[in-house]
Amino acid sequence: MLMLRRNTTLFIMSAVLIGTAITVFAMPQNSSDASQRREFEEVGARLLKVPIAPAPFTLTDHLGNTFTHERLSGAWNVVFFGYTHCADVCPTTLSTLARVEKNFAGKGEVKRPQFVFVSVDPKRDAPEVLRKYVAYFSPKVAGVTGSPHELRSLIRSLDSYYDHLDRATRVRVDTEQGAGGDDYLVEHPSDLYVFAPDGKQVGLIFPPFDAERVALVLAKFMQLTIRR
Repeated sequence: MLMLRRNTTLFIMSAVLIGTAITVFAMPQNSSDASQRREFEEVGARLLKVPIAPAPFTLTDHLGNTFTHERLSGAWNVVFFGYTHCADVCPTTLSTLARVEKNFAGKGEVKRPQFVFVSVDPKRDAPEVLRKYVAYFSPKVAGVTGSPHELRSLIRSLDSYYDHLDRATRVRVDTEQGAGGDDYLVEHPSDLYVFAPDGKQVGLIFPPFDAERVALVLAKFMQLTIRR
């Protein structure tokens, strides 16, 4: 009976010690992750706790080529959702991204991120319209659009949305069925979506944007070691 009690006591003590060791070992990792996320928050960005794999999609770029989710792999990507009839947010953001792109231009192709403008207004933004639009800002920015189904599937998988609104009433209109004519607004996210070379979204950069800050935050993202 004594031997049983002694063995039981030793077992409990061992379990406690092992549990303590595991806790002590795990805490620095969790603490480090939390600290890292706070660092991104301080510069107007968010590092996701868990990277998001976008829903598979098939879109068309401004040159008429197929653009799928696979094009987001192999390099860092910055994705911005908008539309060409946007009065201020979209052109201002694309102008900023053009300056950010120049910032990385001298650092070699390996360290050079890609920039993608996704139009969520396929009714008015055909590939030829996008070609002229993105060329005004930078030849290095890809313009992309596609069917409403593909666009909504993509943006919902990133936990976001867009809507087409009547200009006067701000009520949602179904442009796919011809409502709204050609004069309507598009409500869309204004953040920059950051994708790692594995094709998963790892973070967001929040407005307002200036080229210097976006370049610094993007470089910070690119220094991450991404857990697969």
